[in-house]
Amino acid sequence: MNKNIIIKLINDFISAEMSDENILKFRNEYDNLMDNSRESLFLELGTDQYNILDDIYMLLEMYEEDDMIRKNDKHCINKETLYSHVLDKYQEFCGF
Repeated sequence: MNKNIIIKLINDFISAEMSDENILKFRNEYDNLMDNSRESLFLELGTDQYNILDDIYMLLEMYEEDDMIRKNDKHCINKETLYSHVLDKYQEFCGF
C-alpha cells in the first residue's frame, strides 16, 4: 500500500510545474511518508527498491533554493538537478 502512495507522490511531483512551492510541498510530504513508514516500506519493497527511495530522500536534503548557499556548498543542488535526479530514480524504481 505504501508503495502505491509513494509512486503517486513522486509521479505527481515530476509531472508538476518546477517551482519552489512544489518542491517544498513534495519534500514535506515525502519526508513525512519516509519518516513514518521506513520499516513498513523496507519490508514491502526490499533493499534495492527501498534504497532508491532513500536516495530520493537524500536528494531532497541536498536541494537548496538559495544560489549563494549553493555556490559555497558543493553538495547542494538546484531545482533542475533535483527534478532530473528524482526522475532518474523514479524510472529506476519503476524499472523503466
